[in-house]
Amino acid sequence: MSVQAIILETGETIIADVTEAIDKAENKSLGYKLLNPFVINLVYDKPVETTEGLERKMTIAVPSERIENDVDLRLREAAKTMRLNGFRKGKVPYKVVKKKFGKGVRGEVIGELMSQSFYDAVSQENLKPAGQPKIEPLDTDEGKDLTFIAIFEVG
Repeated sequence: MSVQAIILETGETIIADVTEAIDKAENKSLGYKLLNPFVINLVYDKPVETTEGLERKMTIAVPSERIENDVDLRLREAAKTMRLNGFRKGKVPYKVVKKKFGKGVRGEVIGELMSQSFYDAVSQENLKPAGQPKIEPLDTDEGKDLTFIAIFEVG
């Protein structure tokens, strides 16, 4: 399994393999649940916080490795069929494709991963959301883990 990084509520970063990270996080009275090999649901006292009435709040993180892998894969696939002036079809260098389309593709990947990881987390917690969640990105910088808050109502 790849190296994982967890940022605790205290700001401390734990870098370890998954089992070591779970042990360390539980010792700090904070933890996380592994949703799939790349998606981590951060858990501060409770996995899902109740804000008011039926409204729930969940903080979710996606490791930057997952984002970068997905972006890289999409750009390489696009380069195989892309046609740009000065290059033959499918012969556009990866660096040119990344420079021209990297930010847009990264935005698409982040949007899809936020939606996918939210629904993975909800199904793992056995919740049934009523309607679409309100997603507030906390950190979307390149090279850093994607963290966001999902606020939703349960039915």
